[in-house]
Amino acid sequence: MLIGQEVASRYLSGRYITVKNVYAEWLNAVVDRVKESTLANYKAKFEKHILPVFGDIPCVDLSAGRLNEYINKKLADGLSTSYVRDIMKVFRSMLSYAQEEYGFKLSLKNVVLPKVERKEIDRISDTEQKNLLTT
Repeated sequence: MLIGQEVASRYLSGRYITVKNVYAEWLNAVVDRVKESTLANYKAKFEKHILPVFGDIPCVDLSAGRLNEYINKKLADGLSTSYVRDIMKVFRSMLSYAQEEYGFKLSLKNVVLPKVERKEIDRISDTEQKNLLTT
């Protein structure tokens, strides 16, 4: 009987909603708050990278381990660290919406985003700068 109550509470309360279903709701919620180009960017990232992997998975079943594995796979596939970070920022935004709307808790603090390496810029010397200005 307890198992039946748990199943009913998960399915009927909306806590068992899939990533794909929350994505559709979340898009409707943000459509008036972001620019058209931003919305297109969100859609592209979700439809190309997130939905094929997580679309049918209930949001409550996502874990930091599963998301870290996904991040590592995207990096191994050759995506840049900054692009993977952007994908995950959009995904986290949608998951935050889902948590607020459906009242479940996800611990995303252990999701490790890749660090973007800053490239050093070679500066020209004062002499080279003076030469450029005099020519």
